Amino acid sequence: MKQILYIFFFIISLTHTFGQAVTIQPNTFQLPKVSTNPACTVADKGKVVFNTTQNKILYCNGSAWIDPESGTTMRTTPAFSADGNSQAVRSDQFYSVTFNFEFFDLSNNFNLNDAATDPNKFIAPDNGIYEIDFNTKFDMYSFSPAEDTQIVFKLSESMPNQYYRSYSFVFPVRDNAHEHAIQFSKVLKLAPGARVSVEMKLENPPTFGTLRIGRPYFSGHLVSWL
Repeated sequence: MKQILYIFFFIISLTHTFGQAVTIQPNTFQLPKVSTNPACTVADKGKVVFNTTQNKILYCNGSAWIDPESGTTMRTTPAFSADGNSQAVRSDQFYSVTFNFEFFDLSNNFNLNDAATDPNKFIAPDNGIYEIDFNTKFDMYSFSPAEDTQIVFKLSESMPNQYYRSYSFVFPVRDNAHEHAIQFSKVLKLAPGARVSVEMKLENPPTFGTLRIGRPYFSGHLVSWL
């Protein structure tokens, strides 16, 4: 009888232990969540993360983060949006429109005005077709234009030591143009390292007064990889 009781209590003990083991074992596991991928070196080979920007699971092959769905290196789609403060439009030469704040920069390829190198420029990370947009408003609180006064914007595209090209957008300045919108866009084919920026100049200014633009907004995104 005692032997039977020992066996009975032993079975109950095993059942209780097994029940506890099943209870504390999760049926899922949580991957590390990142918005920007960490370093991927030989020492990191085999690591797996969940990228919350791309909504994808990625693994490190020792040199790059790989999307297991396609088996190719993960590429963040370049896209940025930045703005700046109101600024005066000079008439002596073209100069860069400045940008001080970022709404977003998914591939970290836009440099604000305080950057040590290439300030106020977007630098293309990949071969591709990109759409670039710019918009602002006339600020004419202390400005009365001449009959032929106009503001010229240049969307500049360049590659250091290789080429420079620009696209001009001309906006006549009229007496009733205060807070009128200024907007233009351009689709560009860019190579890795190409710089894109916006410059402006006032032409045929009056004798007195300062023309300003309101907060400028500069944005762009990749349309298609090449």
